[in-house]
Amino acid sequence: MNFENKLISGIFIKRYKRFFVDIKINKKIITAHCPNTGSMHGLLERNNKVWLTESNNSKRKLKYTLQIVESNGSKVGVNTHLTNKIVLDALRNNKIKHFKTLAIKPEVKFGSNTRFDFLLTEARRQNFIEVKNVTLSREKTIAEFPDRELLGEDVIWSGDEDTGFLSSHRILTMGTHLGDGYFGPATGRRFIARAIADCAAKNNVIYDEWLTRDTSAIVYQLGMKPKSFARKLIKREGGSEKCIKPFTPKIDIDGLYKSKGNNNEWGQKFADILCRIMNKDISVIQSEYDRAVQTEHPGGVTVHSWNKTEYLWMSLRSSFPNAVFKIEHQIGRDDDMLSPRAAIRWSLEGKHEGFGLFGKPTGADVYVMGFSHAEFGPYGLRREFTLYDEVSIWKQILMQVG
Repeated sequence: MNFENKLISGIFIKRYKRFFVDIKINKKIITAHCPNTGSMHGLLERNNKVWLTESNNSKRKLKYTLQIVESNGSKVGVNTHLTNKIVLDALRNNKIKHFKTLAIKPEVKFGSNTRFDFLLTEARRQNFIEVKNVTLSREKTIAEFPDRELLGEDVIWSGDEDTGFLSSHRILTMGTHLGDGYFGPATGRRFIARAIADCAAKNNVIYDEWLTRDTSAIVYQLGMKPKSFARKLIKREGGSEKCIKPFTPKIDIDGLYKSKGNNNEWGQKFADILCRIMNKDISVIQSEYDRAVQTEHPGGVTVHSWNKTEYLWMSLRSSFPNAVFKIEHQIGRDDDMLSPRAAIRWSLEGKHEGFGLFGKPTGADVYVMGFSHAEFGPYGLRREFTLYDEVSIWKQILMQVG
């Protein structure tokens, strides 16, 4: 596909206020519009090569638009308004080898509530295509785990085409530590861990995301411990003042997604259960959970039974006994041929002033971003998946107390 205006190369300097980027062209620094609301993690690194276009519209406040970023030898289109046009051009010119298309139809309805970007009609079959613009780069992690696989366990979602969707994805990731990198020198060890990502999307573009992965599960399986690994990270990144700061509301960029989920009985039921647990009413587990409940928690921990589930939650809550618990987002689903399910994103904010999962109290300020998925059966909540990043919590503590 050809751009309407000539591409101009430059060097990326910084991004701010989500829609503004500073670019160096020759010896001059200009401010350009960034037409992508995502984080673009791993792409917007200082001194990366970029390409812009210059608008002929004299009424525009910013005459330059960021179009392409080069990262790790690959050129990535970041203008989400062009995504479907690029794919359409590729289909029409037979540049996608898997499809020998006789007819292309855009924006095709499928069922009552689903729409695909393209319907391709071939001699003997029809292909429905959904296009996504991917602008997140984790090349260093891929180099560490070159055989890494991602397996989708579940997607619990809310919303519609008019207002947009929020989908809570639960993913299993696995691989072999074959390269040096973030997790240190290659160990040759295998790992398997979970991640949960809440993705807000509209018009085929993910514009907001909340994500956590079970980093401590990976760390344990590679022969380390979360506390010592967090300490090494801080040192490697230049110390407490200069290191990469863990996610907290203080450094969050205000996004465009403002909904709190949907109004569903299963989402509300799970939210009520979590609130009771965090209000130290642990009896709710025996009254609302299946006696043979399967519970998955950070560190790659899998337990069964009420008692062991109670222990996991008490170990977290007792570390931050006076921290404020808040439900940030809740979804409930009751779909055909599936058990009732719920997805809750929650937070815990306060001081590390109790004995528990994080050792002796330090008085450090801590923010926990947590995700919990639940599956209900005839005898109560039968499977629970809870994630928060233990390494991030240890990093917050150690940055303050050493």
